[in-house]
Amino acid sequence: VPLSRYPSTERDVTYKVATDTPYATIHAAALAGATDSIHIAIAPQAFYQAQDADTKNITLRFTLTPYEKTLSSDEANTLIDVVSARVIEATNATII
Repeated sequence: VPLSRYPSTERDVTYKVATDTPYATIHAAALAGATDSIHIAIAPQAFYQAQDADTKNITLRFTLTPYEKTLSSDEANTLIDVVSARVIEATNATII
């Protein structure tokens, strides 16, 4: 991936999912929200599951790197909303 002339921005999102939901499913659904003009890098930040719980929390850091212009906060938030909608659809997650 070529370097961008525009600054990247980061957003952390925590998803609450069933304990049997694999990380790979969340990651694949999140990547499906990428566009040609914005590169999305995803890095896991935290995993938490209480003992005997039927859900777990997974925090992901999204690094958004635009190639056409600097992203405004609203544009970055909109993209994260699209990505999160795909994760929610694929995994029945909730955002916490």
